[in-house]
Amino acid sequence: LRFCAQSPPGPTGGLLAGSAGEPVARALRSPFLRQTDLEALEHLALAWAHLLELCSGARPVLHDLVKSLYDTFLQLAPLVGKPSQGEIEAEVPMPDTLLATAQRLRILAKAYDVSLCDVEGFVSTALSVVDERIQTGTVEPELTVTLLELLGLISVRHAGQLMQPALPAVAADLRDERQLQQASTAAEDLLELATGFLTKDEDHRLKSAAFGVALCTLSAWWNAAHFGKTEEVKPWFCQLPDALQDALANHLGKLLAEANEVPTESVLVSGMPEPGDLLKSSAFSHLFVLLQKGLASESVPSDAERIKTARLCCLMVATCRHAQVAAGSLPSVVLSQARSRREDLQQVAWTLLRRLRKEAHVGPTQAEDFFTTLLAAVKFLHKDEGTAIAKDLSFRLLQHVGVGKLTPPLQKALLNTLRRGVVNAAAGGSAGFLEALTPWITKHVVEDVLIDNLASWAKEQSNQALQEAGLEKLLEACENTAKKLDPESPEKPSKRRRITKGGNRKTPTSTQEIKDAMELP
Repeated sequence: LRFCAQSPPGPTGGLLAGSAGEPVARALRSPFLRQTDLEALEHLALAWAHLLELCSGARPVLHDLVKSLYDTFLQLAPLVGKPSQGEIEAEVPMPDTLLATAQRLRILAKAYDVSLCDVEGFVSTALSVVDERIQTGTVEPELTVTLLELLGLISVRHAGQLMQPALPAVAADLRDERQLQQASTAAEDLLELATGFLTKDEDHRLKSAAFGVALCTLSAWWNAAHFGKTEEVKPWFCQLPDALQDALANHLGKLLAEANEVPTESVLVSGMPEPGDLLKSSAFSHLFVLLQKGLASESVPSDAERIKTARLCCLMVATCRHAQVAAGSLPSVVLSQARSRREDLQQVAWTLLRRLRKEAHVGPTQAEDFFTTLLAAVKFLHKDEGTAIAKDLSFRLLQHVGVGKLTPPLQKALLNTLRRGVVNAAAGGSAGFLEALTPWITKHVVEDVLIDNLASWAKEQSNQALQEAGLEKLLEACENTAKKLDPESPEKPSKRRRITKGGNRKTPTSTQEIKDAMELP
């Protein structure tokens, strides 16, 4: 089915088109309802997704299947937490029936909007069941995690329907404009529930599920708002409340602390979903598969599960472009793993750094964001661990920024960021912080004349707070790194050349060339 869906129109691409695809769709209905193996159900749902691309006749068949599961869920969900009234006349107990129904809806939600665009009915009911877990603790963890993933997937689809209606992925979904206007409110309610789990629930797997669904929801609405702007729909995206941001950072910090306690010789986790790879499952999917397996086995999390959970949560942060996430402490927590003694945890820091470094070449704003994020990570670690540890992080991060001199726009962004660091340190309370930034100078990725200019400017800002912050150490690094050029003698061009996609291009070396390239006065 995948081969047919990806083939161009012709003998193979049209193999299941038209009336030929409908019997295949009907043949998949029965095994999907009877199969108990979740992995087999995932493959069946993937088959449905390909059929929707190949055959319009598959849509009514899938709609009927979803409608039957939808009705069952709405019938059983109100009975949660009421054991005396919860038994229905069936061979399978109500909780098991509800879980099986929710699992099938969750799996199908990757291919179709299983809420049938019913925000006020279906989505509201699912949110109520999840809230019951926070309020009374009567809902089982496995059902709660299933519903959290289901609600996250539905929120993603609704964001796409509202702001990117032309997307092929949501073309087959039912669409109700009045209901879609409530989707943003449902997304905010989902984030509020995630905050409740992260701050109140004792189950670490449930907290990780709440972490995953919060990052998924924030990413989906931000991306839809920025990549799907239309004149008809005013872009909207979820705000990140301070309470949720703190809860996310605290949980991620605890996950990483536990993972770093695992001896390096006992287990090493390799392989990780690469951001943007459409041919492989996302970090969100991997995280919930891992959590579901752990809950189904009812076992204590193993060392490997702890490490995998921490890595996947970090990867979700690395792929999230939500402005409030990027400006918060979560990226700093991830980048701090550059100092981890575990290579599998260091890898998450390099994944985020690669993404930021790649985007830094897009324009001046992205370049500033890149170095601002690195500065925030150093400041974050300096506050908690002190100057020596923060300086080591600076060195490790700059090792992965580039080899040789940076391009003029990146040099300008780095220097602007260093200036902001000096200005912030001048306010006081940052003892030793500027010393932690000396690797930004000694790495020698900036032209010498600009290092001299930075040193001269920093001397003019000198005060007691800057002296305590290590201004002398920063000036010493500038002096030792910069090559003093005689202004009376002609400047000799450097032999170092920078390789670009367009071929070899000499890095500008004269003072005027550098100032022109960086638009400096």
